[in-house]
Amino acid sequence: MKRLLLAIALLAPLAASGQLASPFTFYVHDPTGATPDIPLPAAYQLTATPVGGSNSTVLRMVNSSQDTVYFVSALMSTGAASLAANPNFSVTGLFADETLAPSGDLLFTVNFTPSVVGSITGFLNIEFQIQQNGCSFTDSANPCPSGSANVSSMTGTATSPLLTLSYQTAAGPLVLLPSGASPLNFPNTSLSATSTITFTLTNQTAVDTTAPAISLPSVNQNVPSAFELDISAVPTTIAAGQSANFNVTFAPGQVGYANGILQVGSNSYPIAGEGVAGTGASSLQISYTDSTGVLRFPQAATPISFGQLLPGAGANVALTFSVTNPATSSGSVTVSSVAVSGPAFSLASAPAAPIVIAPGASIVFSAIFTPTSAGDFTGSLSIGSVQFSLDGVGAAISSPFSFYLHDTTGKTPDTPFPSTYQVAETPVGGATPTVLKMVNSSQNTVYFISAIMSNGATSLVTNPNFTVTGLFADETLPPGGDLLFTVNFAPQTAGTTTGFLDVQFQIQQNGCSFTSSVNGCPSGQANVSTLTGTATSPLLILSYQSASGPVVLLPSSAAALNFPDTSLSATSTYTFTLTNETAVAATIPPISLPAVNLNEPGAFTLDTSTLPATIAGGGSANFSVTFAPGQTGYTNGILQLGPSSCTATVTASPFLSTCYPIAGEGIIVAAVDALLITYTNSTGVSTSPQAATPIAFGQLVSGSGSNVELKFYLTLNPNASQTSVDVPSITVSGAAFSLLDLPALPVTIPSQTVTFKVVFTPTSSSNFTGTLSIGGRTFSLIGGGVPSPFPGATITLGAPPIGSDQQATLSVQLSPPLTSASVLTLMLQFAPSVQDAAATTDSAIAFGTGGEQLTLNLPAGATTATYADASGKQQSGIPFQTGTTAGTITFSLFYLGSQIYAQPFKINPAPVQILSVQASRESPNLVVTIKEGYDNTYSASQLTYTFYDTSGNVIGTTFKHDESAAFQQLFFNDNTGGGLFSLQSIFPLVTGDVTQVGSVTVGVTNQVTQTTASATFQ
Repeated sequence: MKRLLLAIALLAPLAASGQLASPFTFYVHDPTGATPDIPLPAAYQLTATPVGGSNSTVLRMVNSSQDTVYFVSALMSTGAASLAANPNFSVTGLFADETLAPSGDLLFTVNFTPSVVGSITGFLNIEFQIQQNGCSFTDSANPCPSGSANVSSMTGTATSPLLTLSYQTAAGPLVLLPSGASPLNFPNTSLSATSTITFTLTNQTAVDTTAPAISLPSVNQNVPSAFELDISAVPTTIAAGQSANFNVTFAPGQVGYANGILQVGSNSYPIAGEGVAGTGASSLQISYTDSTGVLRFPQAATPISFGQLLPGAGANVALTFSVTNPATSSGSVTVSSVAVSGPAFSLASAPAAPIVIAPGASIVFSAIFTPTSAGDFTGSLSIGSVQFSLDGVGAAISSPFSFYLHDTTGKTPDTPFPSTYQVAETPVGGATPTVLKMVNSSQNTVYFISAIMSNGATSLVTNPNFTVTGLFADETLPPGGDLLFTVNFAPQTAGTTTGFLDVQFQIQQNGCSFTSSVNGCPSGQANVSTLTGTATSPLLILSYQSASGPVVLLPSSAAALNFPDTSLSATSTYTFTLTNETAVAATIPPISLPAVNLNEPGAFTLDTSTLPATIAGGGSANFSVTFAPGQTGYTNGILQLGPSSCTATVTASPFLSTCYPIAGEGIIVAAVDALLITYTNSTGVSTSPQAATPIAFGQLVSGSGSNVELKFYLTLNPNASQTSVDVPSITVSGAAFSLLDLPALPVTIPSQTVTFKVVFTPTSSSNFTGTLSIGGRTFSLIGGGVPSPFPGATITLGAPPIGSDQQATLSVQLSPPLTSASVLTLMLQFAPSVQDAAATTDSAIAFGTGGEQLTLNLPAGATTATYADASGKQQSGIPFQTGTTAGTITFSLFYLGSQIYAQPFKINPAPVQILSVQASRESPNLVVTIKEGYDNTYSASQLTYTFYDTSGNVIGTTFKHDESAAFQQLFFNDNTGGGLFSLQSIFPLVTGDVTQVGSVTVGVTNQVTQTTASATFQ
């Protein structure tokens, strides 16, 4: 936004400011969002609430002024002008020390917590400061003015309590009120003793009442509680007029003050007690360090927990205890003994009894938990007369995993994998895969060692009729982590075969390590499921001819069939044989080489020209696969037999789709093999061609003059031993293919960088083939020419002509109607009439769907193209935005990458458009804001301002200011917003009263003419 500072002189003096009024507006707010906010009335009636209960009203406070405001505090007081807090109310949330910008808001809560029966009124008062004229909220030399206001009087009726909580004192029972400011204090208690208070819940009503939940929630998760709760005598229901008792015991293990909370239903009661040093062991300071190095101070009321540990292999958890006689002690302390009780608990390094600890001295020992079986263990630690409870858990080593049958197509949801599973019938030589999803359903990180298909539920001997592929070993899974692997039934002999899926794993806990032999994590093994499959007689057997004779191939083998290492200027071929082992004719399945990587050309070619449709019983047929590398290095492939993906079972065919991995390595033998050959397409994507796969140029509309260029790069292979390669010739053959930017030949690489282009320009509607020869290496070329099905395409505006800042539409018509469905691409290009390179971007000039490209659909028989809107519905009216820059928009139709039609539309230069102007009085300033405007010529220059008083008379003369430089800076410096601008001018008063200024007329001039707009001051 451009800001312009000018000054005007007015005759009348400024008006004096009045007393500060509240800058806030208050609303009753529903935090669930179910009902809208409603204004808080001056008098607000609260819901009736029983004594001891609580009722909350959430308020939303909005700064509805034009100034920044500092919210000092909110208080529920005893009077509208009082600062004395009403004890039956409290305020929580963001109720103090908050700075709010104009329109800023916050939430706080007024809580009605009555302590006596009857009608009670509280007064919501606030204090605030308002920032204006450069004042400061924090500087006492220039403080902001402050104020206070009564917002509302809030009245609630306190009814008799449903349940009252009391406890017994020496003077009789005393009723407790929830959320008291002062806690209920237990008697000071020695560390070797306890103090108990009995509490009574009384039902004051005439009907039976369900006893509320009673608990001692943690005050600090990292500090054990010094309080114990016994609610064993509390019934489920307390009869009308009856009561029930429960006990809270203070059992300190440390000297000093301890806090707690007694929670009864929704009410909280603070409690506290102080542990005091007694004589002997009860005067000692006791602490321990856990396995993570954190120092803890135990309380006798809370068991010292050793956590959960997998039993066996001597695994244990040790806690190091320190017992100190304070330096301020009057003398030495004798501890009769240090002992533990309970199975699985033991001591280490404990001094021999009796133990004398001098002032300032300490003893150190360890308590050790070593579970020998799964289950809960309890014990006690005695340090003289001071006792602490101990607990720990021996965890069962069970499988941390859940297994699911997984459909890789996503068509069916995962289902739990049963403990016994029947695999589909599979012929010998075939394969049936079962994809499993394994989820770590435990709370620990797990190291998945391996999965195997074995001969027995506890055996580690693999079953040769099953394999496991995918991520089936050496994987670390966090809680909730998952992976996929595949169990393949690939039978070698006919009959029923059973395999057992077993998994091995380690579970990480208590700081153990998956890799350390000193602190290794516990490991386990589990049988997941028993898989049974029936192997039928083979239909077709696949073999290949090796130097030692025919070798039968098994599908989904872990090891690929390797072709010989092959020169980049040569090929290697294997002949494969399909043998029908049955007595009847068998249909030959589809045979293919599916892509391993869709973005990389394959290095293998397939020749099935000698295969018949069927193979007679006992007969065979041959086909070949050739490895023709164009790049050095290892290349993978897949030989697939069957009509679908090689991991799917084809039930409609007697042949199961199976895959056989193949591989080969391209090597440098001849000198020309040392060339590294790559090419890029028009989008800049780089490809490394293989001699086995034709280089495809795609399809173009023939006769349109369109072409496709691929740019080739010749460099020296970094793996080559030679330092240069001579290229005597580069040629291309085949109609429609030609060379461009060819260097002078012969050429030596790497003495110079060699690039050239191969161009495909179809002259007729047919398929074209060719050959690119680079020295002694050749690559096949393919491309297609197709006729244009759109000889009569036109583009028409919905409402011509078009101008700037419009939401316009166009349509695409075709003649004659299409005989078959097709797809077009509509492109939008803009050329500005503003002659400056930096002004060529106007991001608002685009299709209504966004961007500068749109896909058009053309159903068979259609004469008008359509596009899919955001809801997926087809529309014929194509929306676009004209932006705010003068120039020409050209729409072009493309079919198969060829332009078949183009239509330009001109946007003429126009006067400046002022879309929104505002005028405001911000004493001592007058502020004039053009909130939104645009200049499609980018030539805006002079600004004018004419002021009028409240009677419509001109004040002084028109102000004029040349802002050419500022507009040029806006329009021609990294501008993507076209001709849009906003502008604010501030006029400080020298003398006068801003309320006498009634309106203003602002003018902006560009190369076309001047534009004016008026606004009334608010």
